[in-house]
Amino acid sequence: MEGTRLADPAASRAVLAGIWDYEWLDELPAVANNVTALRDALIDPRVWGLPPEHVRVVEPGAVQAEFIQAIATAAQEATDTVVVYFAGHGIPDDLSDDLYLGLPGTRRKDLDTALRYEFISRRLRLNATNAQHVVIILDCCFSGLALRARMAAGQRLADMAAISSRTVFTASSETKLAMAPEGDTYTAFTGVLLDLLDRGVPDGPELLTMETLHVHAHTRLGDQQPELGSRGAGSLVCVAKNTAFDPAGPTKAPVPGERRSPAPTTPAELPPRLPALVRRLLLDLVPRVKGLAVVTPGSPAPDWLRDETPRLGLGNGEELVAVWRWPARMFFRPQNRGCRVAFTSTGLRVRQGTTLMYFPYADFGRTGFEITTHVHESATSDVFTNATSWTTTSYSQLCVRGADGQTWKSPWVESDTAVLETLCQALERTRALAAGVATEAG
Repeated sequence: MEGTRLADPAASRAVLAGIWDYEWLDELPAVANNVTALRDALIDPRVWGLPPEHVRVVEPGAVQAEFIQAIATAAQEATDTVVVYFAGHGIPDDLSDDLYLGLPGTRRKDLDTALRYEFISRRLRLNATNAQHVVIILDCCFSGLALRARMAAGQRLADMAAISSRTVFTASSETKLAMAPEGDTYTAFTGVLLDLLDRGVPDGPELLTMETLHVHAHTRLGDQQPELGSRGAGSLVCVAKNTAFDPAGPTKAPVPGERRSPAPTTPAELPPRLPALVRRLLLDLVPRVKGLAVVTPGSPAPDWLRDETPRLGLGNGEELVAVWRWPARMFFRPQNRGCRVAFTSTGLRVRQGTTLMYFPYADFGRTGFEITTHVHESATSDVFTNATSWTTTSYSQLCVRGADGQTWKSPWVESDTAVLETLCQALERTRALAAGVATEAG
């Protein structure tokens, strides 16, 4: 993967919209400041330097009639990056889990008076045919629901290739509120984003990727759980320089919730017996890990594994060692099913939906493996006694961060979290084997 670069301001466009004055919903006065300040940040040469004429601000009263068309125009004009920003009320559809954006006259129980987020996603699919990257930033409650919108639904393969990456950066998870503290100049999420753009990240990289912005926003706003969803290299898109960059200082951004072992240096040449050692390591795990299939020479592979192999994108001469087929019951959202983690003779391959990622063993010395855990509390009221009971659920996620900046995050798991721990340990052991630190997997 090529190194990160700043998106070309001359070939990029931005469309910003915010609604703060509502007839039937709570007013959000800070949103007015959000839009003005974000526009100023994007055109600031210290940050990005987007030409002022390349930024379209849609006034609140015109959002219903002009926001979608403004997005279509920007998407057609941009040949590098399109940035779309919305701040205001977000309303979930309890029947479909779709996200709706509140308009000035929106009534909470009448979604026909709101703007369906899918219309934005669809317009970008249809019109961003020349753009390389699409970045969507949503500052509203339940904005994590936008990660479920299918950017490529119904598209031909040629159309899907037109946009090399797509990123959705949300102020909160699909079950969380986005905070707008009374009296604050900005909403919580946009305030943090503006601070990162203006002040930069001390000891951080020269450019602020969407992943870097998400890491720091998550660190500061953990309670509302900002999320980042991407396709292709979307997490590496840069629309901002780091104003605090010090060429002489460290360049690695902190990672929230990181639990990482010291990484041994991987030699230039992998041990010739590495595939056999990895196979032995994984065979020891089969009795404890449901869904793990190890390919043993001379033994027939399961039918499902034979069907999966062509979809993993193996290179010439690359052999499949094992595949982990994640049990559907592990995930709290059905759309997270279909994740495959494959150990091959040369590296780790991940298939999740239409996304394929490859992490070569040769780079494992600079690859990080970590488990992030989130505890969610929900309240249930008894209609007869009016008593409230609280339920606590723990979710875990595995993250693999490659040496080239490529990052894969597993779907959140709400049960059997020990499976993630076991996989993480297997990756750590594989890294040691690749480095020649361990010569046996027993």
